[in-house]
Amino acid sequence: MAAIIGSFYLRQLENGNLQGEFTNNRLFTVSVENDIIKEKGDAPFIGRYLSEWIENGDFFSAELKIDKSRNAEEKYKLVWRDFNGNAIYEAEAFIAEGLLIGHYVSLP
Repeated sequence: MAAIIGSFYLRQLENGNLQGEFTNNRLFTVSVENDIIKEKGDAPFIGRYLSEWIENGDFFSAELKIDKSRNAEEKYKLVWRDFNGNAIYEAEAFIAEGLLIGHYVSLP
């Protein structure tokens, strides 16, 4: 079982960046995530981002890649990688009311 299991939403801003909030089984609060667009895809939310967030007072950053899921057209797959290319979180999401909403898990 994953060490961290959480939920999130992301909103796409006019400039292509993402902004949202998340929580997980290790947090007692809701935290903020900001994602700066590095490579825009061919549909909303699709692309590569510099992801930055604060968790329990500590600053984190990673590369976030968002693609359509191969299993279902209406779902999205998200993977956060450290700067050595190692996948650290993986998520599944869908769009509702203009927000990308989903759940994520940490990877070993």
